[in-house]
Amino acid sequence: MDEIVDVHNLDSSPDSADLEEQILSEAIGTTLYSKHWVLSSVLELSQVKNSSDLADDLDAKMASLVDMSVEPDVCRFLQQIGAFQIFLSHLVTNPQCSRSQELIMCLLANSVHVSDLSCCVFIQDTSYVLVAQNILLRSSSVDVIKSVFVFLNAFLGQAIALDEPELMGLDLFLAEEFVQVVSYLLNASVNVQLLHELVKFLLHFFEAAFETREDFMESRYFSSEFLLSVREAFQQVLSDAKVSFLFLELLGQVSKESNLANNGQLILDTLTDYAKAGDESLEVGAIGTIGKICSIAWSIGPHEASFTFMKQISLRLKDTHPNNANEEALGCIVSQILNDYEKRYPPQGSS
Repeated sequence: MDEIVDVHNLDSSPDSADLEEQILSEAIGTTLYSKHWVLSSVLELSQVKNSSDLADDLDAKMASLVDMSVEPDVCRFLQQIGAFQIFLSHLVTNPQCSRSQELIMCLLANSVHVSDLSCCVFIQDTSYVLVAQNILLRSSSVDVIKSVFVFLNAFLGQAIALDEPELMGLDLFLAEEFVQVVSYLLNASVNVQLLHELVKFLLHFFEAAFETREDFMESRYFSSEFLLSVREAFQQVLSDAKVSFLFLELLGQVSKESNLANNGQLILDTLTDYAKAGDESLEVGAIGTIGKICSIAWSIGPHEASFTFMKQISLRLKDTHPNNANEEALGCIVSQILNDYEKRYPPQGSS
């Protein structure tokens, strides 16, 4: 009986040490993922040409590879075997394969987060961003579009973190056709997850563009049409506190006197609805952004509902947070904005 137990006990087997050494030599870095399996899966993908779909077994392998790519060692191994160029070639030669577009974009997004890969693979070569942009311009799949923005958002975020703003291919995102697609998605999409990825990308893009483009505020992103597109998406996500806060921040960035001239009342109506819904839970950042937009819009014309609500905010800041330096400073700013409004639009009957 003891002999049978020993046979099935790896610790007692004389071959266990050799087996362990073999497994470790076959494993990718510190993981237990197989080099052979990854290589064979990538090579299998490279054989797919002009296809509109992936075979079920290859689909499963690529989905597993996406999960594995959260490991930096796996991403580095993919670079070593030339997998990223194979992925890029596959996207170009299989433009109708939505499933592989979705999976590869997610895999690339995971790989971008490995900083040493970002420098030598993605940031130095804008081909990946160009292919992602081309996919976005022609795809109607929500899953694909969402995965493209996951990649672009990760790409821009890492490039900003690495202080490489000049190498990000920002001109691609300033192209008229790209702005039109983004505007369409903001206007038409009701998918909160997609809009979440889109607004994160736009905030990263705006951060980089403000830093590197002196004429950025003259771009189509500051047109009345784009402002209204942002407002439309903002309304779609009002029930999601996290995503709506990001859209509020974006709305604050794209708002300026020229595009609020004919749309100020509409924007203020939306802001009032948002502020009332949040009421006591509004954060300092949200109040500051609302105040900024109100200040610009009020210089064009009065808006009683937003003025009344901002007065309530001002009183709350004074009464409930007297010892908070940030909120005290914000309270002073809000009070000044309100005073300017009252001077510009004095109540009827006042001297």
